Amino acid sequence: MDESGKNANHLVVGSMWFLGGGYPILALHRKLLEFKELINFKKEFHFSTMSRNDLPAYFDMINLFLKEAPAISFKIVSLPTVGIRNKQDALFQLFYHLLVRGVETENETSRAVLPRTLQVWKDAEEEGVDSLLVADLDDRLKQAATSRFSSELYVDEIRCVDSGYHGSKPWERKRTLKKSEFTGKLLWLPHHRSKANEPTRHILPEY
Repeated sequence: MDESGKNANHLVVGSMWFLGGGYPILALHRKLLEFKELINFKKEFHFSTMSRNDLPAYFDMINLFLKEAPAISFKIVSLPTVGIRNKQDALFQLFYHLLVRGVETENETSRAVLPRTLQVWKDAEEEGVDSLLVADLDDRLKQAATSRFSSELYVDEIRCVDSGYHGSKPWERKRTLKKSEFTGKLLWLPHHRSKANEPTRHILPEY
């Protein structure tokens, strides 16, 4: 999960959900690493720092991910900032509602039927704020697991991970696909064209 819009007209929280685990996730991770080695792409996959020459590699990596990834979902919530005095508190609320309603949607559509285990990984921001968010989500999600999901949701882990962290799974690596960035751009995309928007335009027809 990640956030966007603290200095914009909308607050956005975006997320990428892996609905399964095990070998398919590891296989995807391996293919992404092999592809980066094949094209000798050593930079971070980040829209704000890419050059025009990076666009073909970005498109190829997005296409590979969409083709090879197991069952995934992209979920977002957005809130106008008009009248919001405490944006950080509003973001806390958005993170919680995104997760709870996301679980409800996946269960109701039979894409990820309960019982299920939930692990939450958020892009790290400021240590103090992240610690409060993790504690708040842990408490509220465990309450929701009992009251809203009849104890069929097990909240396993909630943690904040730096975007440069090199872990063993795709969601631990360098903002593989940052949906809040896609969505934040979507809110003003029709009136603004730049190289940073091209990956957004590339992926939106798919999702």
